[in-house]
Amino acid sequence: MSAAALPAAMAPERAFRWACCMDLRALKPGNVAASRPGHGMSGRDFLLSARLSAVALCVPQAPLGQRLRDAASATRDAVGCNTNLGILLLCAPLLMAAQQRRAGQGLRKAVMTVLQNADLADTENLYQAIRIAAPGGLGDAPKHDVRDPVEASVLEVMAEAAHRDRIAAQYVDGFRDLLGARRETLAGDWRRWQSLSWATTALYLGYLAEAPDSHTLRRQGAQTARWLMEQAAPLADAVAASDDPRRLRGQLLTFDRELHAQGINPGTCADLTVATICGLLLEPDPGADRQTTRDAAAGRARP
Repeated sequence: MSAAALPAAMAPERAFRWACCMDLRALKPGNVAASRPGHGMSGRDFLLSARLSAVALCVPQAPLGQRLRDAASATRDAVGCNTNLGILLLCAPLLMAAQQRRAGQGLRKAVMTVLQNADLADTENLYQAIRIAAPGGLGDAPKHDVRDPVEASVLEVMAEAAHRDRIAAQYVDGFRDLLGARRETLAGDWRRWQSLSWATTALYLGYLAEAPDSHTLRRQGAQTARWLMEQAAPLADAVAASDDPRRLRGQLLTFDRELHAQGINPGTCADLTVATICGLLLEPDPGADRQTTRDAAAGRARP
Protein backbone atom coordinates (compact mmCIF):
# COMPACT_ATOMS: atom_id res chain seq x y z
CA MET A 1 0.00 0.00 0.00
CA SER A 2 1.37 3.40 -0.94
CA ALA A 3 1.70 6.00 1.78
CA ALA A 4 1.29 8.75 -0.80
CA ALA A 5 -2.51 8.76 -0.54
CA LEU A 6 -5.02 7.76 2.07
CA PRO A 7 -6.35 4.23 1.59
CA ALA A 8 -10.01 3.29 1.51
CA ALA A 9 -11.56 2.45 4.86
CA MET A 10 -10.14 -0.77 6.25
CA ALA A 11 -11.94 -3.64 7.94
CA PRO A 12 -11.71 -3.31 11.75
CA GLU A 13 -9.26 -6.11 12.49
CA ARG A 14 -6.93 -5.06 9.68
CA ALA A 15 -7.09 -1.39 10.71
CA PHE A 16 -6.16 -2.28 14.28
CA ARG A 17 -3.22 -4.48 13.34
CA TRP A 18 -1.98 -1.97 10.76
CA ALA A 19 -2.10 0.86 13.32
CA CYS A 20 -0.16 -1.22 15.85
CA CYS A 21 2.49 -2.07 13.26
CA MET A 22 2.87 1.56 12.21
CA ASP A 23 3.30 2.54 15.84
CA LEU A 24 6.36 0.29 16.02
CA ARG A 25 7.83 1.48 12.71
CA ALA A 26 7.67 5.21 13.49
CA LEU A 27 10.31 7.09 15.48
CA LYS A 28 8.64 7.82 18.82
CA PRO A 29 11.17 8.93 21.44
CA GLY A 30 11.03 6.89 24.64
CA ASN A 31 8.88 4.06 23.32
CA VAL A 32 9.62 0.53 22.20
CA ALA A 33 10.10 0.21 18.44
CA ALA A 34 10.41 -2.72 16.06
CA SER A 35 14.20 -2.49 16.26
CA ARG A 36 14.44 -0.80 19.67
CA PRO A 37 13.52 -2.84 22.77
CA GLY A 38 13.08 -1.06 26.06
CA HIS A 39 11.39 -1.04 29.45
CA GLY A 40 11.58 -4.83 29.58
CA MET A 41 9.65 -5.28 26.33
CA SER A 42 10.44 -5.85 22.66
CA GLY A 43 8.82 -5.01 19.36
CA ARG A 44 7.97 -8.69 18.99
CA ASP A 45 5.96 -8.55 22.23
CA PHE A 46 3.88 -5.70 20.82
CA LEU A 47 3.34 -7.37 17.45
CA LEU A 48 2.25 -10.62 19.06
CA SER A 49 -0.05 -8.72 21.40
CA ALA A 50 -1.62 -6.89 18.46
CA ARG A 51 -2.21 -10.07 16.46
CA LEU A 52 -3.84 -11.98 19.30
CA SER A 53 -5.84 -9.14 20.84
CA ALA A 54 -7.22 -8.12 17.43
CA VAL A 55 -9.25 -11.30 17.29
CA ALA A 56 -10.88 -10.70 20.67
CA LEU A 57 -11.50 -7.02 19.93
CA CYS A 58 -13.39 -7.78 16.72
CA VAL A 59 -15.71 -10.64 17.72
CA PRO A 60 -19.03 -9.77 16.01
CA GLN A 61 -21.83 -8.77 18.40
CA ALA A 62 -19.60 -9.15 21.47
CA PRO A 63 -20.21 -6.48 24.12
CA LEU A 64 -17.56 -3.90 24.89
CA GLY A 65 -16.46 -5.31 28.24
CA GLN A 66 -16.06 -8.83 26.91
CA ARG A 67 -13.82 -7.56 24.11
CA LEU A 68 -11.61 -5.75 26.60
CA ARG A 69 -11.40 -8.65 29.05
CA ASP A 70 -10.63 -11.28 26.41
CA ALA A 71 -8.09 -9.08 24.61
CA ALA A 72 -6.26 -8.31 27.88
CA SER A 73 -6.26 -12.01 28.76
CA ALA A 74 -4.91 -12.99 25.33
CA THR A 75 -2.11 -10.44 25.68
CA ARG A 76 -1.15 -11.50 29.20
CA ASP A 77 -1.12 -15.19 28.22
CA ALA A 78 1.08 -14.49 25.19
CA VAL A 79 3.71 -12.09 26.50
CA GLY A 80 3.34 -12.14 30.28
CA CYS A 81 3.24 -8.37 30.69
CA ASN A 82 1.15 -5.31 29.91
CA THR A 83 2.01 -4.16 26.41
CA ASN A 84 -1.31 -2.73 25.29
CA LEU A 85 -3.98 -2.01 27.92
CA GLY A 86 -4.27 1.63 26.88
CA ILE A 87 -4.47 0.64 23.23
CA LEU A 88 -7.25 -1.83 24.02
CA LEU A 89 -9.22 0.71 26.03
CA LEU A 90 -9.08 3.25 23.21
CA CYS A 91 -9.47 0.94 20.22
CA ALA A 92 -12.19 -1.41 21.48
CA PRO A 93 -14.95 1.25 21.21
CA LEU A 94 -13.61 2.35 17.81
CA LEU A 95 -13.66 -1.17 16.39
CA MET A 96 -17.05 -2.00 17.88
CA ALA A 97 -18.50 1.23 16.51
CA ALA A 98 -17.08 0.56 13.05
CA GLN A 99 -18.75 -2.85 13.04
CA GLN A 100 -22.12 -1.66 14.30
CA ARG A 101 -22.65 1.84 12.90
CA ARG A 102 -25.53 2.54 10.57
CA ALA A 103 -25.05 3.47 6.93
CA GLY A 104 -24.03 7.11 6.70
CA GLN A 105 -23.34 7.39 10.43
CA GLY A 106 -20.03 8.97 11.41
CA LEU A 107 -17.61 6.96 13.48
CA ARG A 108 -17.53 9.41 16.37
CA LYS A 109 -21.29 9.36 16.75
CA ALA A 110 -21.24 5.56 16.60
CA VAL A 111 -18.53 5.47 19.30
CA MET A 112 -20.66 7.66 21.55
CA THR A 113 -23.56 5.24 21.09
CA VAL A 114 -21.32 2.31 22.06
CA LEU A 115 -20.19 4.08 25.22
CA GLN A 116 -23.65 5.24 26.20
CA ASN A 117 -25.00 1.69 25.86
CA ALA A 118 -22.27 0.09 27.98
CA ASP A 119 -23.83 -1.40 31.13
CA LEU A 120 -22.68 -2.69 34.53
CA ALA A 121 -21.60 -6.02 33.02
CA ASP A 122 -19.30 -4.07 30.72
CA THR A 123 -17.87 -2.25 33.73
CA GLU A 124 -17.21 -5.55 35.52
CA ASN A 125 -15.36 -6.88 32.50
CA LEU A 126 -13.49 -3.57 32.17
CA TYR A 127 -12.32 -3.97 35.76
CA GLN A 128 -11.24 -7.52 35.02
CA ALA A 129 -9.29 -6.37 31.97
CA ILE A 130 -7.39 -3.82 34.07
CA ARG A 131 -6.68 -6.36 36.81
CA ILE A 132 -5.42 -8.87 34.22
CA ALA A 133 -3.14 -6.31 32.57
CA ALA A 134 -1.92 -5.03 35.96
CA PRO A 135 -0.53 -1.72 34.64
CA GLY A 136 2.40 -0.22 36.50
CA GLY A 137 1.62 2.61 38.88
CA LEU A 138 -2.10 1.80 39.05
CA GLY A 139 -2.42 2.50 42.78
CA ASP A 140 -5.76 2.84 44.58
CA ALA A 141 -8.65 5.01 43.43
CA PRO A 142 -10.78 6.81 46.05
CA LYS A 143 -13.90 5.96 44.05
CA HIS A 144 -14.68 3.20 41.51
CA ASP A 145 -11.47 1.30 42.27
CA VAL A 146 -11.09 -1.69 39.95
CA ARG A 147 -10.84 -4.01 42.98
CA ASP A 148 -14.19 -2.87 44.38
CA PRO A 149 -17.67 -4.13 43.49
CA VAL A 150 -19.15 -2.54 40.38
CA GLU A 151 -21.51 0.33 41.09
CA ALA A 152 -21.39 2.51 37.98
CA SER A 153 -21.46 2.48 34.21
CA VAL A 154 -18.32 2.61 32.09
CA LEU A 155 -18.86 6.30 31.35
CA GLU A 156 -19.36 7.12 35.04
CA VAL A 157 -16.19 5.25 35.97
CA MET A 158 -14.19 7.01 33.27
CA ALA A 159 -15.61 10.41 34.28
CA GLU A 160 -14.26 9.88 37.79
CA ALA A 161 -10.74 9.27 36.41
CA ALA A 162 -10.77 11.79 33.55
CA HIS A 163 -8.97 14.55 35.46
CA ARG A 164 -5.91 12.34 35.98
CA ASP A 165 -5.96 9.99 33.00
CA ARG A 166 -5.97 11.02 29.33
CA ILE A 167 -7.50 7.73 28.18
CA ALA A 168 -10.44 8.12 30.54
CA ALA A 169 -10.83 11.70 29.32
CA GLN A 170 -11.33 10.42 25.76
CA TYR A 171 -14.34 8.41 26.91
CA VAL A 172 -15.85 11.45 28.58
CA ASP A 173 -15.17 13.75 25.58
CA GLY A 174 -16.57 11.33 23.02
CA PHE A 175 -13.11 10.60 21.58
CA ARG A 176 -12.82 14.23 20.51
CA ASP A 177 -9.03 14.17 20.15
CA LEU A 178 -8.77 10.83 18.37
CA LEU A 179 -11.58 11.50 15.91
CA GLY A 180 -11.29 15.26 15.61
CA ALA A 181 -8.48 17.69 14.88
CA ARG A 182 -5.67 15.25 15.66
CA ARG A 183 -6.98 12.78 13.09
CA GLU A 184 -7.30 15.49 10.45
CA THR A 185 -3.76 16.70 11.16
CA LEU A 186 -2.49 13.13 10.84
CA ALA A 187 -4.20 12.78 7.46
CA GLY A 188 -2.81 16.11 6.28
CA ASP A 189 0.73 15.26 7.34
CA TRP A 190 0.48 11.87 5.64
CA ARG A 191 -0.43 13.58 2.36
CA ARG A 192 2.09 16.39 2.83
CA TRP A 193 5.12 14.19 3.52
CA GLN A 194 3.86 11.11 1.66
CA SER A 195 4.84 9.14 4.76
CA LEU A 196 2.53 7.77 7.43
CA SER A 197 5.63 6.96 9.47
CA TRP A 198 6.66 10.62 9.80
CA ALA A 199 3.05 11.70 10.23
CA THR A 200 2.91 9.27 13.15
CA THR A 201 6.03 10.82 14.67
CA ALA A 202 4.48 14.28 14.41
CA LEU A 203 1.23 13.05 15.94
CA TYR A 204 3.03 11.44 18.87
CA LEU A 205 5.13 14.54 19.56
CA GLY A 206 1.99 16.66 19.46
CA TYR A 207 0.38 14.49 22.13
CA LEU A 208 3.59 14.63 24.20
CA ALA A 209 3.72 18.42 24.12
CA GLU A 210 0.01 18.95 24.73
CA ALA A 211 -0.51 17.58 28.26
CA PRO A 212 1.24 15.40 30.86
CA ASP A 213 1.58 11.77 29.80
CA SER A 214 -0.60 9.78 32.21
CA HIS A 215 1.75 6.79 32.38
CA THR A 216 4.74 9.01 33.17
CA LEU A 217 2.67 10.91 35.72
CA ARG A 218 1.72 7.70 37.54
CA ARG A 219 5.17 6.15 37.45
CA GLN A 220 7.51 9.11 37.88
CA GLY A 221 5.46 12.03 39.12
CA ALA A 222 4.33 15.46 38.02
CA GLN A 223 7.78 17.05 37.79
CA THR A 224 9.04 14.45 35.31
CA ALA A 225 5.79 14.57 33.33
CA ARG A 226 6.08 18.36 33.07
CA TRP A 227 9.74 18.14 32.03
CA LEU A 228 8.78 15.68 29.32
CA MET A 229 6.22 18.11 27.91
CA GLU A 230 8.73 20.96 27.91
CA GLN A 231 11.37 18.90 26.12
CA ALA A 232 8.91 17.62 23.53
CA ALA A 233 7.34 20.97 22.65
CA PRO A 234 10.16 22.45 20.50
CA LEU A 235 10.65 19.13 18.72
CA ALA A 236 6.92 18.92 18.01
CA ASP A 237 6.97 22.44 16.59
CA ALA A 238 10.05 21.76 14.49
CA VAL A 239 8.66 18.57 12.96
CA ALA A 240 5.27 20.14 12.27
CA ALA A 241 6.91 23.08 10.47
CA SER A 242 9.37 21.00 8.47
CA ASP A 243 9.13 20.28 4.77
CA ASP A 244 11.33 17.24 5.34
CA PRO A 245 11.21 15.88 8.92
CA ARG A 246 13.97 13.40 8.10
CA ARG A 247 16.39 16.25 8.76
CA LEU A 248 15.36 16.16 12.43
CA ARG A 249 16.04 12.47 12.86
CA GLY A 250 19.31 13.07 14.73
CA GLN A 251 17.64 15.33 17.32
CA LEU A 252 14.82 12.86 17.80
CA LEU A 253 17.22 9.96 18.31
CA THR A 254 19.14 11.99 20.90
CA PHE A 255 15.89 12.63 22.76
CA ASP A 256 15.00 8.94 22.45
CA ARG A 257 18.30 7.87 24.03
CA GLU A 258 17.84 10.36 26.85
CA LEU A 259 14.37 9.08 27.69
CA HIS A 260 15.44 5.43 27.60
CA ALA A 261 18.44 6.21 29.81
CA GLN A 262 16.10 7.74 32.39
CA GLY A 263 13.52 4.95 32.11
CA ILE A 264 10.85 7.35 30.84
CA ASN A 265 8.23 5.63 28.71
CA PRO A 266 5.44 7.98 27.51
CA GLY A 267 3.08 5.04 27.08
CA THR A 268 -0.19 6.95 27.15
CA CYS A 269 0.85 9.21 24.27
CA ALA A 270 1.81 6.10 22.32
CA ASP A 271 -1.64 4.62 23.04
CA LEU A 272 -3.34 7.79 21.83
CA THR A 273 -1.20 7.68 18.70
CA VAL A 274 -2.16 4.09 17.85
CA ALA A 275 -5.86 4.80 18.37
CA THR A 276 -5.75 7.95 16.23
CA ILE A 277 -4.17 6.00 13.38
CA CYS A 278 -6.78 3.28 13.83
CA GLY A 279 -9.58 5.84 13.67
CA LEU A 280 -8.18 7.30 10.45
CA LEU A 281 -7.86 3.87 8.83
CA LEU A 282 -11.43 3.01 9.82
CA GLU A 283 -12.77 6.31 8.47
CA PRO A 284 -10.36 8.18 6.14
CA ASP A 285 -13.07 10.70 5.18
CA PRO A 286 -15.01 11.62 8.33
CA GLY A 287 -17.62 13.66 6.45
CA ALA A 288 -20.57 12.29 8.40
CA ASP A 289 -19.00 13.26 11.71
CA ARG A 290 -18.21 16.76 10.43
CA GLN A 291 -21.82 17.16 9.30
CA THR A 292 -23.06 16.00 12.70
CA THR A 293 -20.85 18.61 14.37
CA ARG A 294 -22.10 21.37 12.05
CA ASP A 295 -25.73 20.39 12.63
CA ALA A 296 -25.23 20.43 16.39
CA ALA A 297 -23.59 23.86 16.22
CA ALA A 298 -26.41 25.20 14.06
CA GLY A 299 -28.95 23.85 16.52
CA ARG A 300 -27.26 25.61 19.43
CA ALA A 301 -27.23 28.88 17.47
CA ARG A 302 -30.97 28.91 16.87
CA PRO A 303 -33.05 31.12 19.21
